[in-house]
Amino acid sequence: MKKIKINLTYSLLFIGALFLTSCVEEFEISTDTYEQALVVEAVITDELKYQHIKLSNTYTFEEEDASPVENATVKIIDDLDNEYPFEEVEPGNYVSSNVFMAELDRAYKLSIQTNSGKSYLSDATALPQNTSISNFYAEPITNEEGEEGVAIKIDADQNNSNTRYYRYEYEETYKIIAPYWSPSDLVLVSRNPIVIEVVPREQDEEICYKTNVSRDIILENTINYPNHEVDDYQLRFINKKDLMIAHRYSILVRQYQQSLEAHTYYKTLKKFSDRANVFSQIQTGNINGNIYSVNDENEKVVGYFEIAGIDSKRIFFNWEDLYGFEPKPELDCEITAPAIFIDFRTPLPDAIEAGTVRFFDYNTGLYPVEGFQGPYYVVPADCGDCTTQGSNVVPDFWVE
Repeated sequence: MKKIKINLTYSLLFIGALFLTSCVEEFEISTDTYEQALVVEAVITDELKYQHIKLSNTYTFEEEDASPVENATVKIIDDLDNEYPFEEVEPGNYVSSNVFMAELDRAYKLSIQTNSGKSYLSDATALPQNTSISNFYAEPITNEEGEEGVAIKIDADQNNSNTRYYRYEYEETYKIIAPYWSPSDLVLVSRNPIVIEVVPREQDEEICYKTNVSRDIILENTINYPNHEVDDYQLRFINKKDLMIAHRYSILVRQYQQSLEAHTYYKTLKKFSDRANVFSQIQTGNINGNIYSVNDENEKVVGYFEIAGIDSKRIFFNWEDLYGFEPKPELDCEITAPAIFIDFRTPLPDAIEAGTVRFFDYNTGLYPVEGFQGPYYVVPADCGDCTTQGSNVVPDFWVE
């Protein structure tokens, strides 16, 4: 029995190999007979931009990665016979030759022809009517489990739309401040004899930023909402003790308006990505998409060609905006003064070499520490160097 590896690419859907900036979670599908299948990742939106499509193949457990489908002819055709060709910019990654956007009252098909002569088409797919995010906000709550934290919530206006189905993605970025940062650091110059120097830091390691992207398939429908509008929908919950909200936090949400068919596909994908189903004996054919082989009706194709409306919003907040002067969550930091040499051991040189500590101050006796002491106070790397957790480059979108 062979096992097929299929990656779940959550940020732009579909089963397949890693997609550009996507986060993926991998699971295995066991089959009695391995059958290679084309994997298609394609979401075309109503944003005027260069659109992206990715093509790859399923692969066995013994293989390390999916193989890209190269040198294919890829295009989108609308119901007026307008064609939107794509060019391969990296192996298996195709970008539209020109910027374009999906439009209402148009139907679109995806056409793929591989260099081996196989042809594939999608069903005709139309753009759902647009809805907009009317309110995107954060509020302190106590959840059903009794945990205090921050709820990130969404309201959306229908705008006379009949859209009922949504998918969400988010990117969150937060500020990290090293609580025991010093402008100096320790360098192990020599082991024999042991020479340690205090030197100026070469880069800013006090303030950093960390970005996470959503990993889950986040779906919502408005069947049971009054007026069929998204109202007070909780996208994200962050525990009050989480360090990511200790200083300044930002989150960008993308709301995709979906057809019922696309929503159903994602629900199936979400079910199979649930860890409770990871070890189920499922077949690739259980995840039905809307792309088929022109040459062989029995050939399986993995993926879904989706036309989606999109809206996005970003918010920022500081700890004080929600919790005033309440104590912030803090990193657990211990100040120590390791000996340079003791009992045939070299604690401080070892720690410097391993990168596990950062210089905080000279040992003047100000901070009580136990045991035989060295000449320098040090702290764990995370406490004195924010680059162990994030990047010291300020994101382009960041505002204070």
